[in-house]
Amino acid sequence: MYSIIDFVKARFNLNFEQALNRIIEDLPLMKDGEVSKQGKEEVTFTFTPLPIEDGMFYFNKYKIPKQIVAKYTLLAKTIYRNEEYYGRSTANNPAFIYKFPSGNIKIYRPLSPDKSKKWGGNANTKDIGGMFQLPRKGKLLIITSSIKDVMVLKQHGFNAICFNGEGYGTSDKSYSELKPYITGLRNRFENIILFLDADDAGITYSAALASKLKCKYIILPKEKDISDHQKKYGIKSTFRLVKKLISKKFKQDGVPF
Repeated sequence: MYSIIDFVKARFNLNFEQALNRIIEDLPLMKDGEVSKQGKEEVTFTFTPLPIEDGMFYFNKYKIPKQIVAKYTLLAKTIYRNEEYYGRSTANNPAFIYKFPSGNIKIYRPLSPDKSKKWGGNANTKDIGGMFQLPRKGKLLIITSSIKDVMVLKQHGFNAICFNGEGYGTSDKSYSELKPYITGLRNRFENIILFLDADDAGITYSAALASKLKCKYIILPKEKDISDHQKKYGIKSTFRLVKKLISKKFKQDGVPF
């Protein structure tokens, strides 16, 4: 598949590293990877929950246990937006809810036939997935791409969070908003490492954000994300791979397990 990195390499006669740096330099000129705001209207969501067991058929595919899923997400029977009917879960199209301490929610409909309706809600860039499931202190914190990836990593004993948008923090504006949170997390965790998607966008954002945060990053060798890896290769393979990728990055400093 011909990618944006391949295009930049060919267009400007650059190697992979040079092309990646060129893309990173141009990131401030691009639209930041944040969730767009819905005008000035105040948007509120309410929902009626269902037992998470009714939606476990989806997470079972990724081999994520119920006790982990229940820590991070809810299943919605019906959802209302500003008191008007918005949607509901069906047997073939569950609507999962990620609720943040702010009261905001993110709606995730992974099986929706309409990709534009896969995500919804009123979560903003300050709503950080997994933040309030973290311990007070720890040796290692992983910043990943989605709450589903956060759940997989937590299943294997790794503390993880995700921002509300994979590219959040790469622009000067979003980084200034992110900085107080990172400062707080650095006081709680000895090491921070990025583990974003292994596609063009994820690789570009990893390099750019790692530069700003002054931290290391790891990339999967095959699958797009760690959830897909676990779905395809299983639990044991996933745990071994994550440990191996982290160990390589901290070879000189000692592995923070």
